[in-house]
Amino acid sequence: MRIATDGETLRADATAQLAGAPASLTLTQDVSKPDGAETLDLQGEAGPALWHAFGLDTPSGFTSATQGSAPFRFSLSGPADGTQEAALEADLTRIGLALPLLGWVKQPGGAGRLAARFSLENGDLGAIQDFMMEAPGLFVRGHSQGRVFTLTQADIGRSQAQGSVIAPARPGQPWQIEASGETLDLRHGADAQTQPDQPAPAAPPQPAPSGPLWQARLAFQHLYITKPPAPGLRNVSLTASGQGQDLSQASASADGMSAQITPLAGPRRALALQGQDAGALLRVLGCMTACRAARWICGRNSAAARRRAR
Repeated sequence: MRIATDGETLRADATAQLAGAPASLTLTQDVSKPDGAETLDLQGEAGPALWHAFGLDTPSGFTSATQGSAPFRFSLSGPADGTQEAALEADLTRIGLALPLLGWVKQPGGAGRLAARFSLENGDLGAIQDFMMEAPGLFVRGHSQGRVFTLTQADIGRSQAQGSVIAPARPGQPWQIEASGETLDLRHGADAQTQPDQPAPAAPPQPAPSGPLWQARLAFQHLYITKPPAPGLRNVSLTASGQGQDLSQASASADGMSAQITPLAGPRRALALQGQDAGALLRVLGCMTACRAARWICGRNSAAARRRAR
């Protein structure tokens, strides 16, 4: 560490270890008055130890495990007591990350970056003036004020949306999530499920739901849930609630179709589907190939029965 002062400004330069990786730190402070402003500049590299500290090295129901490392720079300026302005920049080129449900994958080596500007009030997060993350096939931007985070743009894979997330005002209340947009494409999530010609694994005992309570309202012009040639749904609206990764109940509607998910005993849920056009509903669910096979078999059996009757 090196410390220098001219009687009005104090400057300290140091090197340190941050989550097992080297980092450099520069701190300057106006010492000519009691509430003198201070400036902090921290540069380092986020890697496996930091991912583990934040639980990012373990896949979740939405993201893959984070791989690789990311050089970053964090700066902070303002009085020690009061409002401080902060900025974070990170180079995500060496990062590997995926959002399987939305069909988005970033391999290490693909260009990517993250940038954020936010304020701190006496050390606590005040507001996020701007948050931006971009990589091939992904662009996310938003800001926050108080309990509300506003997502102004989210282009992830083939999905495009905007919306908001509202944190609960008191413990025990649910998070409120709203999203809408042109397209929500979940076909890659369906691909990750068990294939039809493979036996389904035995379901393990389900633990009690854990995690935060949430309520969601979605509205999309197009929704895709099964791979081609199954068509998508149009003018989709959905309301749902749950806890953590557990879906408690939901209600959805689209052109001429509706769905209800209601709770049963324990972790079991009941699904009810209704549609004015049964064929269209089965095509959307990706069942048409099986139905055609069943119709062909029934037709063959009917023809054989007619021949025997003669």
